Amino acid sequence: MAKPKMLETAIVKSRDHWKEMRKWVRTQKPTDEASPSSMANAIGQYWRGDDCALCSLIDSIVPVDEDECDGCPIAIFGIRCTQYDSPWEKVDIAETWRDWYTASNEMFKMINQVLRKFRRKHNL
Repeated sequence: MAKPKMLETAIVKSRDHWKEMRKWVRTQKPTDEASPSSMANAIGQYWRGDDCALCSLIDSIVPVDEDECDGCPIAIFGIRCTQYDSPWEKVDIAETWRDWYTASNEMFKMINQVLRKFRRKHNL
């Protein structure tokens, strides 16, 4: 299992990843289609696990035959990103950039809450 400081760093990087994406989305026409490829072409990242520091870290330490969310601080604190009606799932199904940004508010808040809880739990 990853050390608390390593996980904290991944949570912060994930939060920064969402900040960067949200910053870019604010420059888009709200009624345009929310497109992962548009975002990836513009800023080199988008909202899938390949660009999430937490997903990348957990994937590197959890055996392939186990659930990829095991050990993720977001899952430990009660939600799996890919579960129905999660903040991430709402982002992923958003049709317009307005919907994406609205949904990302919840995801961003969740990551900040997880970071606070994680730091408290591990005295960081």
